[in-house]
Amino acid sequence: MQWFIPKSTARREVLVTQSLSEDGARLLLGSGDALFWQLIPWLPLFATELFAAGVMRNRGLARRVNPQALRSAVVWLGLVLAWHYL
Repeated sequence: MQWFIPKSTARREVLVTQSLSEDGARLLLGSGDALFWQLIPWLPLFATELFAAGVMRNRGLARRVNPQALRSAVVWLGLVLAWHYL
């Protein structure tokens, strides 16, 4: 399988994403009910900032993308999602 980003970068991205997701889940699950409800309004703001930063970061990645590998990855993602939801 051809990667559209280097494997080392992909591994690092997956590990960072997994680590931050687990930390966020622990924070939300470990917080009390009152603190959880105080954090709720901030979550969409934080997600929007991450989305905007991701768009800017992806512009840099787009310069190095192998179009065939990207199409292949999109097809696999579609198949996985279809299998999961059907």
